[in-house]
Amino acid sequence: MSRQKWKYIFPYGEDAFLIHLWWNSRRKDVLHMAEYSFHNKIKDFSLTAKGANQKVAVFLVDHLQDAAFMTVEEVAQRTGVSPGTVSRAAKAMGFAGFPDIQEQIRQIVRSSIAPVARMEKIDRDRFDVRASLQFDIENLQSLSTHLSSESVQKAVSLLSKTETIRVMATRSSYSVAYFLALALSQIRENVFLMDVKTGQLFDESRRLRAGDLFVAVALPRYSQDTIFMTEEARKAGCHILAVTDSLFSPLSALADITLPVPYESLSFFNSYVASFALANILIAQTAVCLKKKSTESLEQLNRLHEEHAVFYT
Repeated sequence: MSRQKWKYIFPYGEDAFLIHLWWNSRRKDVLHMAEYSFHNKIKDFSLTAKGANQKVAVFLVDHLQDAAFMTVEEVAQRTGVSPGTVSRAAKAMGFAGFPDIQEQIRQIVRSSIAPVARMEKIDRDRFDVRASLQFDIENLQSLSTHLSSESVQKAVSLLSKTETIRVMATRSSYSVAYFLALALSQIRENVFLMDVKTGQLFDESRRLRAGDLFVAVALPRYSQDTIFMTEEARKAGCHILAVTDSLFSPLSALADITLPVPYESLSFFNSYVASFALANILIAQTAVCLKKKSTESLEQLNRLHEEHAVFYT
């Protein structure tokens, strides 16, 4: 095929197109690495366990998604063992208990639910404004309860000290990345929002350098472009900060620091209320760490705004 024809099919060149095909061919493995790891953990245990423990493990391997919504007693009845044995088997596999297994299964299942499936679950007669707000309130409460102060401080240290920061997200997660990059660029230098909207994915990947901070934002269902760029950042030797839904996110396996954010909503789309709240925390803490520099930068920016009448008065 001629180069001219390649240009119309895929405007970034034949080599880029071949890389694109390669990435598509393996995206299932990358997007579901957490699921495979979790499943294999139980499967490996089932091969070495004995007696009642093996019965429980084999049941989980064969009925993993069903187990997410069954009680301990129901699993015990299906496997012919006692509820106590189910709990002990879960701990023997390396989990905190059977509820821990269920929560991890639910995380995996939720990450693969398409918007149309979410839409079908909405009960129009029960939908009201307060119920929707309550989801966001619970997301914020969950963030407040589970957010690791240590992880936040590590993230803020990188945001304050790393010479170059590159922020990346796609689709609905882009709004959080845009806000984070915009605010950080107002209090420090060398903050870049990576441009992947206009087909510059491979061009942007070439700009990654060892020692940069790469910030990736992605909630289910995870964009393959975001994961591809995070892999490239890892290969380039960047520090990686992931803002994502859980430690089972495919981004988490690539990140130095993972900051999980809840995203449940009453509708077919993810809620980004907790994500923006986390962004506010990171921006505010970074501004405090860079107090003199950030104050000077904001004063300079304010003078420019006034000089050019940027805002309506």
